Amino acid sequence: MARGAVERGGEKEARVRTRGTLSHAGRASPDPEEPTRCQNGAVTGCSISDLFDLAEQLPEVTRTDNGRYWRVTVDDRTFGYVWEPTRTAGLKQTIAEQLALVAERPDTFEVQFTSGGFGWVVVRLDRIERDELAELTFEAWRLTAPAVLVERRGDLLPR
Repeated sequence: MARGAVERGGEKEARVRTRGTLSHAGRASPDPEEPTRCQNGAVTGCSISDLFDLAEQLPEVTRTDNGRYWRVTVDDRTFGYVWEPTRTAGLKQTIAEQLALVAERPDTFEVQFTSGGFGWVVVRLDRIERDELAELTFEAWRLTAPAVLVERRGDLLPR
């Protein structure tokens, strides 16, 4: 069993990973036997659980429930936000990638904001494949994580 930290409402809770699945607050994670498909088995969209599962495969990731949204961090630096009511996520990207995603598929992506040379993109989770969500989540983490973690992880995408 591996343990990590989840903050919910300002208090830390233990997060326990067993046999590749995560149980937190009664939410089931995707079936580990189907790592490239979305939680519901369909290939036409993902869920919030998919994003959490992908992020938590990366080193030193923590998520915090801030009431209206979840904040996803590495080394106490934010690389993602999740809004449950709208089933959307905000992920850190380069400005060039942000603009390319929005121009290519405005029904799936939208500009969230830019800050410090980065472009945050809103992702409509039900309109994205899990493998693409894995790439975007990994890139957001890699742009944020300390160099030693990035070097240790290499180019291994979450599944």
